[in-house]
Amino acid sequence: VRFFIAEGEIQMNIGKSYIELCDEIEMWTFRKETIEDQVNYLMDKNKPKDIGAIDYSAPTGGTDVILDFEELVNNIDPMQNEIQRLDSLIQRLSKSKSMIEKKLESAKGVDYKIIYKRYVEGKSLKVVAEELNYNYSWLRNKVARL
Repeated sequence: VRFFIAEGEIQMNIGKSYIELCDEIEMWTFRKETIEDQVNYLMDKNKPKDIGAIDYSAPTGGTDVILDFEELVNNIDPMQNEIQRLDSLIQRLSKSKSMIEKKLESAKGVDYKIIYKRYVEGKSLKVVAEELNYNYSWLRNKVARL
C-alpha cells in the first residue's frame, strides 16, 4: 500500500511540527529551571550557619525545615539527576530544531519560504507578503491551502 500526501500538506506539517517542537523545548526548559530553583532553595536553607550567641529576642518557629546532610543529599541527588536528563533532552530537541531551521532555510520554492518566514521567523502574513512581494490576499489563501 502506498500513500500519497500532497506537497502542501507535508509543508504545513513541517510548520506545525516546528511550532510543537519549540513549545516542547520551552516546556522542558521551564521544568528544568523549576527543579534548579528547588535545589538552590534547599542548598541555601541548609547552609552551615555561623556559630554564635543565640538571639532569644528573635521570633521562634517558622516553616523552614533544616535537613541533616544525608537527608539533603537524598533530596538533591534525584533532582540533579533529573536536571541532567532534562538538559540532555533539551539539547537533543534543540538540535532537531536547528536541523529543521536549516532545511527550511535552504529549501527552494515559495511554499517553503512562506513556511520559514511564518513559523520559524514568526512573522505575520502581512509582513511575509511584503517581504516576498506577494499580494496579502493571495498569500493568505495560499497558507490556508497549505
